[in-house]
Amino acid sequence: MSSIGHPVIGDTLYGGAGQLTDQVASNASTSKAARRKSEPERLKLGRNFLHAARLEFPHPKTGKLLQLEAPLPVELENFLSRLDNPPVTSNV
Repeated sequence: MSSIGHPVIGDTLYGGAGQLTDQVASNASTSKAARRKSEPERLKLGRNFLHAARLEFPHPKTGKLLQLEAPLPVELENFLSRLDNPPVTSNV
């Protein structure tokens, strides 16, 4: 993915960010002055954000098509949820 300009989040070996800065959280403030003073939340995952929801390939011996599906792991769901719904912070 890095070779086409889209490194995987968490894959620091190939140029992916080790953490994300939640810009949404920093823009949640009501005033521009408060936004400039606030620090965005750093979101760390602790693993590569890489998941195969569905794989298909022929069985190596029988040739029968194997179809495998897996839901997004909970830790990845939680990470996405934190991006979509940043915590509300007070700048008092």
